[in-house]
Amino acid sequence: MAALYTHLKPMQPTDYHSATIDTVATKAFFVGMLSQGPTPKNWTDEWALEAFPTGGNPTVAEGADKTDGFGYEVPFTLKGMLQVARSAGWHVTKQSMRLAQAEWEKGNGRAKQQAADARNFWLQLEKMLLSMQEARDYAPGVARRTRAAPTWLLPTAHAIHDIDASIRPTAAQYYTGAFEDYTESEMKKQLLACCLQRGEPVSLFGHVGLELKTKMSTFPFIVPKSDVVDDKREVSMPNSRKLSLMVDIFEYDGATLRTAWMPRLFCDHEAANMPTTDYTNTSGLFIDPTMWDLAFSERVHHVDCSTQLDTGGGPRGYHEAELRLRCKNPMGQFTVYSKKLALMAAAKAPAE
Repeated sequence: MAALYTHLKPMQPTDYHSATIDTVATKAFFVGMLSQGPTPKNWTDEWALEAFPTGGNPTVAEGADKTDGFGYEVPFTLKGMLQVARSAGWHVTKQSMRLAQAEWEKGNGRAKQQAADARNFWLQLEKMLLSMQEARDYAPGVARRTRAAPTWLLPTAHAIHDIDASIRPTAAQYYTGAFEDYTESEMKKQLLACCLQRGEPVSLFGHVGLELKTKMSTFPFIVPKSDVVDDKREVSMPNSRKLSLMVDIFEYDGATLRTAWMPRLFCDHEAANMPTTDYTNTSGLFIDPTMWDLAFSERVHHVDCSTQLDTGGGPRGYHEAELRLRCKNPMGQFTVYSKKLALMAAAKAPAE
């Protein structure tokens, strides 16, 4: 009987980067779904967007010569910043590896700690890329930062690497009202604005906080109150003994929207451990995945500090990468940046 050797296995991970992201793909699915972007050539890179069709009526008389009206077009350009990212790191004492182990750490304690640090690093990257982090250039004592996904979709101007106003999402695509006031009607307005801006149907994927996800799942069961007509909506329940209120796909004229719960949305990127915020569970980021990629000038790799830093305390190491999140075109995507009324009122209350 022939044996299965490693070199015979198809689709093996080709490097450490690929192997580590494969281990967290089901958890860190935002970074897992991003395609690999072109390798950055400098700290700041620039890329072009196709110019949109313009011009007047093309009608011309028979036999007319072309003597004027010649023009040109240049593409819009976007810029992105490369940043260095580093994990918290791991450290295992020699005594910890040698002495009796707990049930959860059976096996190679060093390998387990390194694997946990790699997993946590990807989750940290995802938190950062789904936060309100804005692009930032180098200054003494200040690290460069890449622009995170939610700030790519802001309808307002940017202090650094601004986006032309004509290709930013419009105000209609950026909901900042109270969570309680967000309805199916509001969502359809945003989808309509996306379609009109792109001039074509859109297919989006929503990374959604759990409370907003739960609310959206009730949209098919809610009928707006009307004093003029008696509205109703029929809902099919194949199993009369089971109530299922979970909706992951919404289809409307001109728009298809798929959604999934994202627990690492709008975390506080300035605070230690990037905790969740008042927006994490009640907001959503609705993107066209084909318009995004994640580029690395140095892919995720492990740095073994044992030979340099081990003066008796035991092996240690950390993970590092140089990356840039790139939005190839922010048009036709939308955001729900919302929190509850009570929290909004508390933020507006004057200090005593």
